[in-house]
Amino acid sequence: MKITKIHIENFRALKNTTMELEESRSIIVGKNNTGKTSIKVLLDKHLIGESANFRFDDLNCELQDKLIAQIEADKKKTKKEIQDAGMPEFAIKLFLHIEYDEKDDLSNLSSLITDLELSRKEVILGFAYRLDLESYLKLLEDYNSHIEQFAKVNAKKKKEKKGEVKIPEIIYLLQSEKLSKYFRNILFTVEPATTNQYVIPSDDKLIKRDRAIIRKLINYKFINAERDSLNRSANQEAASTLTNLAGQYWDVCRQSGDNEELQLRQSELEAQFMLADSDFTEIYHSVFQETFDEIIELSDSRDNLTIESSLQAKSLLRQNTTVKYKHQATKLPEDYNGLGYMNLIEIIFKLKLLKKEFEDFNDGHMADISLLFIEEPEAHMHPQMQVIFIRNIENLLKLKEIKNVQTILSTHSAHIAANADIDEFKYFINTEKNGVIVKNLHDLKPKGKEPKITDKSTAEEIAEKEEFVRYRFIKQYITLNAAEVFFADKLIFIEGSTERMLMPSIMKIIDNGIKDAKKKGNKQKDEKPLLMQNISILESGAHAKEFDALIKFLDIKTLIITDIDYIDSLGQACASGSAVKTSNPTIKYYFAEKDIEALKELKQSDRIVVEKILVSYQQKQGNYEPRSFEEAFIALNLDWLKSIKEALFERGAIKNKNDFDGTNYYEIVKKCLSSKTAFATSLIFESQRDSQEAIWNIPDYIKEGLIWLSK
Repeated sequence: MKITKIHIENFRALKNTTMELEESRSIIVGKNNTGKTSIKVLLDKHLIGESANFRFDDLNCELQDKLIAQIEADKKKTKKEIQDAGMPEFAIKLFLHIEYDEKDDLSNLSSLITDLELSRKEVILGFAYRLDLESYLKLLEDYNSHIEQFAKVNAKKKKEKKGEVKIPEIIYLLQSEKLSKYFRNILFTVEPATTNQYVIPSDDKLIKRDRAIIRKLINYKFINAERDSLNRSANQEAASTLTNLAGQYWDVCRQSGDNEELQLRQSELEAQFMLADSDFTEIYHSVFQETFDEIIELSDSRDNLTIESSLQAKSLLRQNTTVKYKHQATKLPEDYNGLGYMNLIEIIFKLKLLKKEFEDFNDGHMADISLLFIEEPEAHMHPQMQVIFIRNIENLLKLKEIKNVQTILSTHSAHIAANADIDEFKYFINTEKNGVIVKNLHDLKPKGKEPKITDKSTAEEIAEKEEFVRYRFIKQYITLNAAEVFFADKLIFIEGSTERMLMPSIMKIIDNGIKDAKKKGNKQKDEKPLLMQNISILESGAHAKEFDALIKFLDIKTLIITDIDYIDSLGQACASGSAVKTSNPTIKYYFAEKDIEALKELKQSDRIVVEKILVSYQQKQGNYEPRSFEEAFIALNLDWLKSIKEALFERGAIKNKNDFDGTNYYEIVKKCLSSKTAFATSLIFESQRDSQEAIWNIPDYIKEGLIWLSK
């Protein structure tokens, strides 16, 4: 039995959001403020405790506006008019899709099954914080009384010529704790086969459920991002967090009774306590007897007082035991560990505790679904520690009876993302029209069965095979190089190491231009310095097209910087004058219908292939049409490059230094460029002489693309 899907409506930024869950582990990734934490908060509210409490600010902004507008429209209507018109739905909603099969014990689920169709093995649980008709009418009544009250106050003030007070709006009645006066929690099931299964049924069709059933069905636990061991300065007990957790773990293990070795050790410990109690009691008598005798003399009591030792493993471990760690031959307190290790050890202890709680739930009868939410485990961990954690967490959570913990893990760590299976990823993105949506990375995988290619394969089969290859390539590339794309606001695809090395300097020059324009008062309002934005840069060579599905999936603004790569009629690299087409795969992919002359003149607006993707390559730069970045750069900066020619030569960036001159930039690159990497390194080094900023000019196609991206 498992939860296959979570659907949320009207909770904060989660306007209408559906997240699919994997059977074992689902990893939530995405930029900040995309609702990742809100998923956990809503699960906490409904799956822990007896009643979920909300504030007005928890309602999605659109629902807030809709409710206020509805109240203003209805405040003068009669009860019958409102009933006849039909009241819109005002509710925060959570739906859990639970899937089961023939192997599952349905004793807890059977009463929730409403669909008797044998082929459908699903139950949909609905949790809602709803404003029903009766409460809505009461709210209108209170609002009208509220208006009348202030009207009387204003009439009095007017009579006394003291002016008027502004009548507080309806939101006043809904803020703070007042919302719970009108909104109510309901728990219900809906028919899986209904057309709109996320609408709360009418009262006559509403099948309400008891929370006690849900507690047996779903055992939900969580580990928050804020952990005790990380709050040393704010929490005096944080220094002994691991000791406290060790005490809790001892209690759980001691009470479980499923470990014979542990029980034997427990018996030995109890025997030691009995002997120690006898010795301590004798000592206590000698120490306290004089005091007890004085108490008897000064009181009317004839009862003798005594004190006895009563050691217990629980109190002994918690109060008289300390977790330490060994550094060489020295034992140091637990809080002398670094924050990263403290965080990791605390999480491991908590996972061990939660594992026991899952297994020992309901006297050893595990819940049908054990659900765990781990929030941002990476805090203070260095990259390698994060990698080790994500690779081993499933082993820590293996339960008895071959059951697994269904885990949701949210993270901002590219290292964790890079070492997980991207098929587990749930990518959160905040759209302008539909609010937060959640995308499954496994949706990038082509549907159907992968074809086997033979000599007789059709063009369609070959193309379909390429889609599977492209999907595996994206998975491999992301896990090796570019997991940070899931946390970026914008992307830049570049050709290679030259552009990667120079891009920070190029972006700084662009930013300085934006700042200078701002000082002069002519900066465009929508331009923002690039280095202040969350932009990821990926090397793709001339094959950015292979990432087309991923770019569109991420739905973020993307600049593809590539080379036009002129070739002649023989398919050989050439200068622009001899060019008949381009060999660049990305340009051919996006602009297959354009000939070489059209590509040379293609406006920026025509190179925006979809709303958020711009392809930028070399075009006319002054009177010259460069073929590559190096050509474009040399054409703009030849005088400066000639002044540092000796340094470029010594660094291995150029050869044939005497030919490093003239206006045939294609030939200069062909004859003189020795190493692109050494060329880029030399540019950065030489531009910093005498603590100067970079002093070179940026090729037009890069500058224009980056300015577009900055907006």
